[in-house]
Amino acid sequence: MARVTTESFQIGIVHLPENSSAVGAVVGNLAVVLEQQTELQPTEIMTDTGAYTDVVFGLFWLLGYRFCPRIADIGGARYWRIDPSADYGLLNGIANHRINTKLIEENWDDLLRLAGSLKLGMVQATSIMKTLRN
Repeated sequence: MARVTTESFQIGIVHLPENSSAVGAVVGNLAVVLEQQTELQPTEIMTDTGAYTDVVFGLFWLLGYRFCPRIADIGGARYWRIDPSADYGLLNGIANHRINTKLIEENWDDLLRLAGSLKLGMVQATSIMKTLRN
């Protein structure tokens, strides 16, 4: 189940098939949001625990959405930082993975093309996620 909220606090509930894979369910959420035929402009996507990956978070962010999964077992999650000398307070002990900003910069044009293609419906979310997972 996914919950899509908008700035006007309107909520829509989307039920995906129970046999959907975790990644498939998240991609399904993205597809529903991108392909919905209403005037609603969702800003925040909430899902049950499932396939929350760095790619999924990044893709939702590029598309202008806030991805908020309810993570049941957060023990294996990775916490990232851009500035290794920044003070993250209580997260200093666990935010030990560094974001490779050079890699993002080198691929920024491609990332923007990907986001634009998804927003304009030139490609489907399911196709892109299959490609990004390989």
